[in-house]
Amino acid sequence: MTSGRLSRPCCRPRTATGVTPEGTFPSAETSDGNMVGTDAMTRIRFAQLDTPAKAGTSDFTDVPARFAAPLQPSVLLPYSGQQAAPVSFRY
Repeated sequence: MTSGRLSRPCCRPRTATGVTPEGTFPSAETSDGNMVGTDAMTRIRFAQLDTPAKAGTSDFTDVPARFAAPLQPSVLLPYSGQQAAPVSFRY
């Protein structure tokens, strides 16, 4: 893939966008366009995790995940709404 690069090799959940009233979302920085060199970086929610907020819990294992829809940049659209591998994370 020559465009739509992710700036970090894996998801990087952030507390600010991690657990919200709408759900639990890992986020990542990615380009905002499909043309390398003419775009800028932006942080997106790239998946939604199927886990409720649990008071006092910060470690989660094998949580079902689904890619967000629609994903941007458009080179990521084929993944939009598709099932993702289970995710383990700490926040």
